[in-house]
Amino acid sequence: MNDIVHIMNKYYYKNEIILAILRIISKKRHVSQRLLSKEIGCSLGKLNIIIKNILKQKLINIKTFKDEKGKLYFLYFLTVKGKKYKEQQMLILMEKKLNEYNELKSEIDYSKSKSIDYDLL
Repeated sequence: MNDIVHIMNKYYYKNEIILAILRIISKKRHVSQRLLSKEIGCSLGKLNIIIKNILKQKLINIKTFKDEKGKLYFLYFLTVKGKKYKEQQMLILMEKKLNEYNELKSEIDYSKSKSIDYDLL
């Protein structure tokens, strides 16, 4: 599941894309695939493939219903497995971001300690 995916000139791990989708669904059940595709920056076709993959993994359920005009709508729900996956991936992402922050901070601190006084040159 850690395959790299190219979306809108950026590369993401599939689990980061899935996490982004799960986070959006957990906040907005009435989200459309068009809105989801805009939020994560991919085409509707690519999103559809990802949604099918998420369904196969049983991370989400989809319920369909029609309004009074007959327009078809989809409701997305996280399953128990989906909630656990989301929490697990959020912790992994948070640890990754924290490590990146610490590396950047170390580089900045090192740069400050090794700064050159250009006035002396």
